[in-house]
Amino acid sequence: MKKILAALGLDLLFVAAFVVIGTLSHDKAADGAALLQVAWPFYAGLGLAWLAVQAWRRPAHVWPTGVFVVAITIVAAMTLRLLTRAGVELSFVLVTTAFLSLCLLGWRWIASAQEARRRMSAADQAIIDAAREAGAHVDPTTGPSGNSR
Repeated sequence: MKKILAALGLDLLFVAAFVVIGTLSHDKAADGAALLQVAWPFYAGLGLAWLAVQAWRRPAHVWPTGVFVVAITIVAAMTLRLLTRAGVELSFVLVTTAFLSLCLLGWRWIASAQEARRRMSAADQAIIDAAREAGAHVDPTTGPSGNSR
């Protein structure tokens, strides 16, 4: 449950960062009402994406979870902005896509790489332990074969 909440929290945080940075970059007041007006389509899109993809099942996976969370969030948010006449200029869509892709996929890529590294370390340790049990001398810096890594 902690991993799910952390993943959702990161997604929400990056959407908030996008909204605040975008609002401030256009010299608009960054008060609560202005931020909420910009943010709600993205939060609605993110919520829809999490439900559609069932992101809680594999929240930190880049594929397919992250890719579809990004795609659905952007399409839904832009549709809501279009329906409410909030503006969906091509430059805005491109910047939105770039920022949210980088952030929402980026943290998932980092988490996946860390998990793979943890799994690899565990696998390496299992090989070393098995070699020692078989009576082999194992230098932890070179592994059971004696070759430098």
